Amino acid sequence: MQAREDLTNAQFPILNSHPKGSSQLPTDSGYVGSDRSVSMPWWYDNGMTTTKIAITLPVEQLARAQRAVRAGRADSVSGYIARALAEQEREESLRTLVRDLIVQHGEPSKQEILWAKRALGPRRRA
Repeated sequence: MQAREDLTNAQFPILNSHPKGSSQLPTDSGYVGSDRSVSMPWWYDNGMTTTKIAITLPVEQLARAQRAVRAGRADSVSGYIARALAEQEREESLRTLVRDLIVQHGEPSKQEILWAKRALGPRRRA
């Protein structure tokens, strides 16, 4: 491997676009790391906490995820599923917030519910 000073833009143009700057050295495999033992792509965030798993889905759910990928609504089936799980977590968080508000302030009156429906407008599906 060449010394850092010998690397040129022509040899490793991706170094200039590396988000962590030019302190990262390309490895023999073309990947970027802080030393030769690292073989992660330059775009990989070492802070990512992802795990590869195998799951079983009903055929129609898998087909729906694959259609979303083909239509450009998701980057991958994994991304589609991760987004669905994130939405579920947000909904659960909102339910918890509403439950806590009701415990703290009591149930909303019919008048307050009508006001909220008018203020928020009709429900829209994303």
